[in-house]
Amino acid sequence: MDALPGLRREEIGRSVQGRPIYGYSCVLPGSEGGPAAADAAWARSAHSTGADAGPPVVALVSLVHPMEWISREVHLHLMETLLSRPSLLPPGTRILSVPDANPDGTQAVEAALRSGKPAWVRGNARGIDLNRNFPVGFRTRPRWIDFWPMWRPGPAPLSEPEPRALLDWIRSFPVTVSLSLHSFGRWIFYPPSSHRRVTPTAVRHESVVRRCLARTPARGYRQRQLGRYAFWFRAHGIEIDSFVEETNGLSFLVELSWGGFGRWGWGRLLHPFFTFNPPRPEQEVARVEPTLIRLLHESLVSG
Repeated sequence: MDALPGLRREEIGRSVQGRPIYGYSCVLPGSEGGPAAADAAWARSAHSTGADAGPPVVALVSLVHPMEWISREVHLHLMETLLSRPSLLPPGTRILSVPDANPDGTQAVEAALRSGKPAWVRGNARGIDLNRNFPVGFRTRPRWIDFWPMWRPGPAPLSEPEPRALLDWIRSFPVTVSLSLHSFGRWIFYPPSSHRRVTPTAVRHESVVRRCLARTPARGYRQRQLGRYAFWFRAHGIEIDSFVEETNGLSFLVELSWGGFGRWGWGRLLHPFFTFNPPRPEQEVARVEPTLIRLLHESLVSG
């Protein structure tokens, strides 16, 4: 990320083990007066609406679940495309980027890969699933399922420093649309996530994503309210719900690829890292990136 031109890096928080969480930001060309004028417009728009509102703001997040490295691959390619072709989004758009939202988890995944020992790393250094630790819809779980690694929400909402850092940074801007990138299943999900009720929020998101997929379809990708993914499924305390409540913008969770199960060879069949990540990420980038750009564009022009 540091090699991409025009990006400003800042430390937005620290992980459980003290690693920095970096946020990157840039302003696409077209904002009269440059970045300083855009900053002033965003400050005004935080307290105003209508004609006085500032330029749109896009937020991109990846590696909330550190095994899902395809999320960062797509994130970095998307950033490179948007910076090299700024006309894809409205002039003056500000982009916020957190490519590694869980640096302790990322370090644990890297250590497992170097050692050649399979390791399930979904949470942070305390084993908390950060995508169940956000405040909206948060729910603790019964202790009798503590063995199950797929849902460890923590003792309280925002008990972990990593989601606190993300949410604090999102709160600093009037974010128009956010994408949180994950793996796998080829879904574009939107809130609400913790219940099946079809709310005005769900209708608003569905309208945008339907137009997106109609105009720039990605083969194999589908859309759904996350709370209606399956009759038995509910997602409590995940990021997109809290992002929407904090910003009143749009927020989508994108499940990228079908992973790499059985595609890396039999020797890696049961290694969780290779289950979640395809062997040729560039193919998934080519498949989904035009759709993600269209999703951002539709979200911004829809208001």
